[in-house]
Formats: sequence, C-alpha cells, structure tokens
Amino acid sequence: MELKVFGANGPPDEFANDFKGTFGPRFFGLEIVGKWFLTTDSFDTEEAISSPAIATSPLLPEQFRQCARALQYLLESWHASALQLADLQRDLLVLGVPLRTLIGLVCCWNV
Repeated sequence: MELKVFGANGPPDEFANDFKGTFGPRFFGLEIVGKWFLTTDSFDTEEAISSPAIATSPLLPEQFRQCARALQYLLESWHASALQLADLQRDLLVLGVPLRTLIGLVCCWNV
C-alpha cells in the first residue's frame, strides 16, 4: 500500500529509530513535545532542553531530541505533500502507530 504523505518508498531509514521511540506503545513524551512545538518561538532542540517546560518534564534529553526530530519530520513531510490531516493519520496507522496515540496527537495539534 502506497503511503500518501511519505510516498511509495515510505519514510527514510534515519526516521525509523526516532519514529519507533516516539510512537511506541509506552512512550509518553509526544504530548510534551507537541505542546512545545505549538508554544515555542525557537525550534532549537538544544536550547529547549534547558527550558523549564522540558527540563521539568519526565523526558530525558535524548528522548526529547528523538521525539522532536520525529515530529518535525512528520510535520515537514505533511506540509510538503500538501495533503489533509486524514492522509497523515492513515499513513501513521499503516506504519503501526496505535489509534490511541493518533487520537492524542490530533488532540495535541488542535489546541
């Protein structure tokens, strides 16, 4: 099945590790990083690690970096493809993201 946002070849290999860590069944940082994306003026992840919102969160610095890279790639790919949110949701379901995680992601983006 061809992915609409990621294309026929799917996402690049370097995205795989960040993706698995970010969207795994027990990962809790997506909401934290999503809110950071929506409220920051600077998307510098190294600077964000020392910000109060991230520093006081339960995320380790590498978990934050991993999640931020994955979320940034998703948003950039979605923007570049000029498709609808439903297309991104479908691709993520095909890639194995649990429905519960997708619902949380959409709620986070609809702040």
